[in-house]
Amino acid sequence: MFLLISLVSGAAFAQQVDKPSQDIIAAPIEIETVMDITVRGNTKVESEAIVTILKTKKGDPLNKEKIQTDIRTLYDLGYFSDIRIFKKPAPGGFALVVQVAEKPAIVSIEYVGLVEVTEEDIKEKMDTRLYTIVNEATITSDLRMIE
Repeated sequence: MFLLISLVSGAAFAQQVDKPSQDIIAAPIEIETVMDITVRGNTKVESEAIVTILKTKKGDPLNKEKIQTDIRTLYDLGYFSDIRIFKKPAPGGFALVVQVAEKPAIVSIEYVGLVEVTEEDIKEKMDTRLYTIVNEATITSDLRMIE
């Protein structure tokens, strides 16, 4: 690895700065603005709830770091197995499309092969509940407890 440091004396720097360049053309810097945010793929979690959680808001400048934080925040909720945020052109800037894939809900739990314990004994100790979103860690913990 190399580190190259260039030093310019104050006088040389001043001379460079004082000379106007004919090649420089002033142009306005275009800032990409978020004009709209829509959510797709959700059925259980409301779109408004998802948009409210996002740090990125309508009217904000487009910020990749903030969008990455938004994706992590949505994953941390535990409701989604996949999250993608796309930008598409919109009048005055860009629209963001938040595409989510929700984890399934638990609609039934079956207890098979119980010999030494009852179904009620296991239900009392399990953290997995009916009609909740699948949480792999909780299911794994419950299976270990049963074994």
